[in-house]
Amino acid sequence: NRFFNTVTEEVSEELDAVFLFLKKSRRYVTYDEEKGSSLVCFSLDLKNGNWQEEPFDARICETCPLQKWGNGRNGTPPKCKIVWNFVGINLKSNDPFVISAKSTSLKPMKQFVNQYFVGKMKGKHLPLFCYFMKLRLTQPTGTYSVLQPEIGPAFGREEIETWHKLAQELWNSQRVDLMQLPPEEAEVQNATESQAEDLPF
Repeated sequence: NRFFNTVTEEVSEELDAVFLFLKKSRRYVTYDEEKGSSLVCFSLDLKNGNWQEEPFDARICETCPLQKWGNGRNGTPPKCKIVWNFVGINLKSNDPFVISAKSTSLKPMKQFVNQYFVGKMKGKHLPLFCYFMKLRLTQPTGTYSVLQPEIGPAFGREEIETWHKLAQELWNSQRVDLMQLPPEEAEVQNATESQAEDLPF
């Protein structure tokens, strides 16, 4: 269970980091033993899908059957899944990164954000960049890695202002690729993009 840097191809067991912002997206990926993972469709705004196979097409997420639950008492999960993409900075290398939480990582990341950032300060939301983070991967069951964040000390005012400025610059740059496919052995990937209503503050 190690993080893989898709740019430098370096691996590490943990990351000292700060999260700058969160961007939610959708992606429908299929898997074939011979071909591996294939990105079939994605949406960066949760509204408009971008179909990647012929015939190439634009889809409306709200009416697309791939994002709806199946019939039955328990139902089958949608094939097109929500992904939480956290854009951050590796504090040891000062490099920006994107870590995407999906499937088994999504629930613990939602709990983490709700516990430390949502509803704080009398109803106001704290920015993700208020706290130092230590990130690890665990493998409780099966073959999937699960993102395990650990909250650290709060940054000082000057540091928070620096992270805020950097978050705005990355937000506006539009240069990070959220649709990059991860290595097959990991469920958490490096990848970016953004939208104001998704910021946790």
